[in-house]
Amino acid sequence: MIVKAKKNALNNYLCSVVELEEYANKMCVSLYLENLSNYKHYSQFRYIFTHMEEFEFILNATALHLFLDVGHANIGDGEPCEIFKNFINELFECLLVIIMGIKISILVF
Repeated sequence: MIVKAKKNALNNYLCSVVELEEYANKMCVSLYLENLSNYKHYSQFRYIFTHMEEFEFILNATALHLFLDVGHANIGDGEPCEIFKNFINELFECLLVIIMGIKISILVF
């Protein structure tokens, strides 16, 4: 039952993300997805977008990139190093955006 519910939730999440992506494109805004924590020992709830397979499912269906929260990736038997290796291209682009944002902020102040 949980597997089916998570699959339905992930499909609904994809529909929402696609809608957000379309809006972001119209507004000329970059959109990144942050991974959630897998609190399997600390919560009665189940989360989506917590595992590599789910990242691949969403990112392969969109043109979006992953904003890796290493703390979230480490919780609940996560594998942040494996995630980093598998999504290095998406993460590198995200890092460049962050660095450029910091440089722009410094120039403004």
